[in-house]
Amino acid sequence: MAETHHVPTKEKIGYAMGDIATNFFFQSMILYQTRFYTDTAGLSAVAVGWMFLLLRLGDAVFDPVIGLLSDRTQTRWGKFRPWILWTAIPFGLIFWLVYVTQTPGLAESSSTLASPTPW
Repeated sequence: MAETHHVPTKEKIGYAMGDIATNFFFQSMILYQTRFYTDTAGLSAVAVGWMFLLLRLGDAVFDPVIGLLSDRTQTRWGKFRPWILWTAIPFGLIFWLVYVTQTPGLAESSSTLASPTPW
């Protein structure tokens, strides 16, 4: 019979806190994105729906691939820590870029955040 490994409660809470942070990030995007794309960026609801559908289909393909890559990663820092470190800045940049729109009346190459910042 195989040995069972008991995961301490402190470790479970640690993993849960990381998952809560990740879900807070994604849920805040999901709750605001549809309204942002339709009301601020001026896309039709149909276009936004198709965009989300295509992105989810892409996720269905790429998530298992990334899972295989991360499972096969072996470094002195562990299996998943390098992925967290390597993707932190791109995630932050993408989160910001999702809400950048063209400002009417400015040059074609300029862009700004959809809502003005207080500074």
